[in-house]
Amino acid sequence: MKPAPVVKVRISVAPSRLETLLNALYESSMMHVEGVGDAEEFRRRGVEPASLPGLLSEVRRLKSDLLQIHFLREELKRRKFIKPGFRERMGAERREVVTIPGGVEEEMDFVRKSYREILKALSEPVGRIEEQMATISEISELLKQFEPLEYFPIPLKVLRGESTFDVKFLITREPEVVERFLRGLPVEYLSRPINVKKKKSDWIYAVYFLRRDHGILSPLLKRRLTVEFLPPREELLRTLDRYEMEGDDLSSALNMLRERLKKGEVFLKEISAVFERRWRERRRLFRATLEELGVLEEKLLGVGRSGRTKYLAFLWGWVEESCVEKLRRVVTQATHGEFAMDIKKPGEGEEPPVLLKNPKRIGDLQVLIEMYGLPKYNSVDPTFPTSLFFMLFIALMIGDAGYGLVIFLLSIIISRTLGKDNPRLGRYAHIGLMVGPLTIIAGIAMGTFFGDLIPRFFYSDPSQPLYSAELFGVHFPVDPMREPMKIFALSLVLGIIQMNIGFILGIYQRAVLQKNIKGAVTGYVSWFLIEIGGGALLGDFFIGLWDLTSTQFYLFLTFFFAGFALLFLESGIFAVFDLEGFVGDWISYARILALGLATSAMAGAINIIAGMLVVKDGIGGALLAMLAAILLFFGHIINTGLQTLGAIVHSLRLQYAEFMGKFYESGGRPFKVFGRERLYTEVKEKKFIYKEV
Repeated sequence: MKPAPVVKVRISVAPSRLETLLNALYESSMMHVEGVGDAEEFRRRGVEPASLPGLLSEVRRLKSDLLQIHFLREELKRRKFIKPGFRERMGAERREVVTIPGGVEEEMDFVRKSYREILKALSEPVGRIEEQMATISEISELLKQFEPLEYFPIPLKVLRGESTFDVKFLITREPEVVERFLRGLPVEYLSRPINVKKKKSDWIYAVYFLRRDHGILSPLLKRRLTVEFLPPREELLRTLDRYEMEGDDLSSALNMLRERLKKGEVFLKEISAVFERRWRERRRLFRATLEELGVLEEKLLGVGRSGRTKYLAFLWGWVEESCVEKLRRVVTQATHGEFAMDIKKPGEGEEPPVLLKNPKRIGDLQVLIEMYGLPKYNSVDPTFPTSLFFMLFIALMIGDAGYGLVIFLLSIIISRTLGKDNPRLGRYAHIGLMVGPLTIIAGIAMGTFFGDLIPRFFYSDPSQPLYSAELFGVHFPVDPMREPMKIFALSLVLGIIQMNIGFILGIYQRAVLQKNIKGAVTGYVSWFLIEIGGGALLGDFFIGLWDLTSTQFYLFLTFFFAGFALLFLESGIFAVFDLEGFVGDWISYARILALGLATSAMAGAINIIAGMLVVKDGIGGALLAMLAAILLFFGHIINTGLQTLGAIVHSLRLQYAEFMGKFYESGGRPFKVFGRERLYTEVKEKKFIYKEV
């Protein structure tokens, strides 16, 4: 129920062994490496941070070139010049692993050779694509800028300055005032509205005047009735000259640019096909090279995190306490036993990085905590209770056995296909494998299987329950549409249970982990006293569940005021608002009922509409029955998606606000392992023989 314990590790080796040690640490992926320059104890001892290897600049240059190709392909996909396959769109392409030699120099040789091969195949189409995309972008921008002027008769020689006339373009929202002003000037003008979708359209004016009268429009501009529209004339003319386009006026020039744009897009599609074919032939090598460049960059940056003196090199960081002996074996093998290792537990006031360790299935839901913010090192890790309640509430909010079956089957399919190559999809599928059965159980308890599908179409009586049984004195099914108060009571019971678990975790966090007994009593024990006293009084005076004797009344009243007094010591005058907030948080669990009702109502509406289409005679009846089946299938699939999305959002809200808000302390920094999981490469020999020149 708390982050994994970590210890501070300081390793000292001979400078000649440092690179070998870093490589071993990287491939073992156990240690969070800190920068020596950030540690006060090293600065006091005169330890200087090591300089970054010169090889790093080459690695970054090669990586930048390949990333440029990668982002170019992504842009072509976005513009639909390249059509990726289904697996690629889902981020679940099958992994093809390349075996590479161990050691930085050997890895660099592999990277350089692969880089040359990739560029030899792709540099020519990449260059042509970039040139064509620049042209298309330039022409598109020109067309966008000159489009408002297209319907004005503007000779190109006027734009070139080869005429005695000139033209200015003005934009205004006061056309009557501007026209009244222009009538008193020796000018000719044309106008048209633009942005007509707005409440008040803008108007653009083309004002023609003799070139020698260039300053006559200045008074109008000074009145701020208009804004001068300045399209890039020179850029347009340069573009026309570059492509040897000739025209009489602006409209014909823009039409020629449109034709050039269409031809450019056709050519871009053709060259993109060539690029995509060559890229796919080298996809395995490209991804492996890009990944290896990332690995090399991280390894070489690790050198910069170390520190050196004349005779020793230092490295420090954090490692999980249970992995200390494994780390010692790795360091011993890498340095042939020539090292010194100092291990200390976190000191007072230190904030070690936070490493959350949970069972695999629950670990899939660890992302819920990471999205909210990691806990501080010396605080509670609420992943386990948060995950259980998150899944339980989703199941109750959906509350339909048929929808649970859809979630379960879809999760099985994804986990066995796309989930194998996409870790994120695989994680979501594993969550679905747990939520699906819980939803089926909740649906059976509520007597819903795609709403009232079975009673309506198989029993021929929508009012008949799916089954009838009694368990522990409770009659099943509990239909949320007919017995909503039972579901409402269940929601409040689950809510008070979860909130009290939050208070218990708060007591554990303050009293045990943080040694703050007073804070545990005032901040959390107070709530139990308030609940016991307040609950007993409410049950007597407002609900009528029992009758308290005079002694019991004063006892529970004492409990309530004692709890409130402790809470007042914690929050001051805000204790009143805390009490109000507690009631609001508790009532908020009624959303479990609300979403369950929404699911049942939507499912019932789909079944009713489909039932209206079912008739028993003729070919028309058969066609309507087929239409009803289609409606049932797609209607319930869509409803499954909508209700699942709503249940996830509202269940998350209950975890973050009503539950974790009671005790959770976020603000921890993540435990960043020095290393990475290789997806497209595997190392033949794990060694580090890089020697800096």
